[in-house]
Formats: sequence, C-alpha cells, structure tokens
Amino acid sequence: MLYEKLKEEFKNKAQIFPYALAETNGTTTFHYVKNAPAYSGIKKRKYNIEHPDIEKIEVTLKKLDDVIPPTTKINFIKIDVEGAELGVLKGAEQLLKRDKPIVIFECGLGASEYYNTQAKDVFDFLNLQIGLKIYTLESWLSKNTSLSENEFITCFNTNSEYYFIADTL
Repeated sequence: MLYEKLKEEFKNKAQIFPYALAETNGTTTFHYVKNAPAYSGIKKRKYNIEHPDIEKIEVTLKKLDDVIPPTTKINFIKIDVEGAELGVLKGAEQLLKRDKPIVIFECGLGASEYYNTQAKDVFDFLNLQIGLKIYTLESWLSKNTSLSENEFITCFNTNSEYYFIADTL
C-alpha cells in the first residue's frame, strides 16, 4: 500500500498520515497514477502521458483543522494536490485564521477545473476570508507587492505562474 511505503521511507523525517486532506471529512477514491505519480489525485483528469496506469485507492478524507491540534502552532504549509488546493485550504480555515502561516501552493488551469475551482474563489478565500496576500515566488522573494485579484486570475487562467505564496507581508 502507498501509505505504508511512504511511512517507511520517511519514518525519521516526517509523520505520515493515511489521509487525503479536503474541505470535509469522509471517504473517496484516490487515483494513483503508477507511471506518473505526480499526476495522482482525487479526481481523474487529463494526463500528459499516453497510457496512464491508474490504481484506484479508497482513502479517508480529513480536514487539516481536524488533524493538527489547535495547540500546535503552524508557521509553514506547502500544498500541491493536483487541483484540490482550495478544498485543502478550506479544510484548514481555522488553522489559517489562527496561525497565519506562510502557504506555498500550486494552482491553475489544467487541474483546478476538475474541482470546479475558479481563480476568484481562491483569491477571495485567502485574501478576504483569511487575510493573506498572494504573491508569485519571485515577488515574495524580492518583497514586491502582492498580486491584485485581476493579476492572480490572469496567472491562474494562463498558467504564466502556477506557484504562489500566501503571506501576511
């Protein structure tokens, strides 16, 4: 099983949980793309390989708010979940509001549309509900201004940028 393999491989470096993070708790099917694992995710989608070898795995869904105790301060989160980023963020709403961690996330067309995620939804959630500003990696590193809603939507829709940082800067 994938979980057991990851748990063994990273046993001294990280705590591995047998969950897929989401907006709600429950169960679902995870599509593990054996010959291109980076494409694996909850939703089956178009893959940039000719013959994807997909193994369906039943997984438990958990909200990050239910996995991380409220007494544990979180400073940094990295999310790359092949389109399901907004669901993971919404499942971490209390943690995000409480700790205001730096969040690096990948987001854009090519995967997000399989989750009916629009750029405006991501922007509004992080910026208006949580109080974080969104930056490209370059603008954050050079301490330039955050993206406007229109700039983020353009990046999202054109994939001119798909790695972003949300921060209070």
